[in-house]
Amino acid sequence: MRAFLLLTNMFKIMKTEGNVHGIELLMEESETFYPAEYQSWFTASTRQGSLDYSSRPLEIINPRDGFVYLSSRGIGIDEIPVEVIGGAGDELRVTHNSRTFSVNRPFKFFLPRVKGLNTLYVENGSEEEMITYSIE
Repeated sequence: MRAFLLLTNMFKIMKTEGNVHGIELLMEESETFYPAEYQSWFTASTRQGSLDYSSRPLEIINPRDGFVYLSSRGIGIDEIPVEVIGGAGDELRVTHNSRTFSVNRPFKFFLPRVKGLNTLYVENGSEEEMITYSIE
């Protein structure tokens, strides 16, 4: 999917006694909209434009379904980075194992490393997605 540019022009038609004698440009705006999968790139620094979050169905980008993390002294960080894209609403309901909480856009957050099988369930409006991953 590619970004798209929205151009908005507002004109005033000038008439005298029903006869058109000119058109005046009142406003000219443009805004670039990026698809939901650009979320990480777009939020990494200040950019012009907007993200079209609803351009994709709700999807857990990270962690991947079935992924195995190692938990050993000196390996990785103590948290699992999570990124979810898509969905129409601005609030994401998250259930990690049996703990439930909400996050606002952009849907990027961290979960604690819990040894064993982990279940991540996310819900946005009528859309939902679930994955499992494990920490050994």
